[in-house]
Amino acid sequence: MKNNTNNSVSTLIILGIFFLIVFFYINSFILYIIFPDDGWIEINGVRHKIMATNWVKAGFFAIILAIISLIVYNKKSKSGK
Repeated sequence: MKNNTNNSVSTLIILGIFFLIVFFYINSFILYIIFPDDGWIEINGVRHKIMATNWVKAGFFAIILAIISLIVYNKKSKSGK
């Protein structure tokens, strides 16, 4: 009898989206702690709002971490551990 590990494409897509969302929020929180004034500049003592870039960094890191997590999950599930 074949051991079914539920590694269908749809399972991996749903798990990948879940990882992406979770890692995006975690990275956004960490980057907000590191750079709390992202998107603000001061000119002549007056603060002005510009485009914040923390979400771009968080998205980039989330994509990388989601891909790595899916690869590790797939390898562990195939090995049966």
